[in-house]
Amino acid sequence: MNGQFIIPSTQEALTEVTRSFEHGFPEAELGQTSIESYYQIREKIEQYRRSATEATLPRSTRMRVAEVFNLTHRPLEERLIEEESAIGGRLFQTNEAVVYQRFWYYSKDWFFERLERRNNEDVQIVMQYHIDDTGVHKIINGSEYSIDIEEKNRLLLATERYEQSIRRELYDLAA
Repeated sequence: MNGQFIIPSTQEALTEVTRSFEHGFPEAELGQTSIESYYQIREKIEQYRRSATEATLPRSTRMRVAEVFNLTHRPLEERLIEEESAIGGRLFQTNEAVVYQRFWYYSKDWFFERLERRNNEDVQIVMQYHIDDTGVHKIINGSEYSIDIEEKNRLLLATERYEQSIRRELYDLAA
């Protein structure tokens, strides 16, 4: 099964991958996480994207999309999110098994994707955090899992750092 993605199929394998992801979260102080905090961060990110132009993207990204993929026009938002996800992936710890990881916001949800190579097999995990007025919902490979206050706090800290990092590394550079 060399080179194929393996999505963890047992609770034991899923727990191992989830634990490695959670360990990579930035340290956070425990406290009550406010849904309103997520909404405020979300609004800032959406405002950055609404204000963005082609010049917002780094020149290397614009050239890579146009030349390598021979695309004349992909939606700007899609290309911004692609750039943001790479910035977001750098917020988390990695190890020698990690091939790549990304973290991004899209359409009211937060996503973390990691590809690891273990025993010559690629193991991919995709975690989605859906946040609404009822709380934070953690979805891993399509199934919902419980989330404790410590993980909610780490997620909030990660979203804050994401917003700050994309503003500094992507959107402020275009200003």
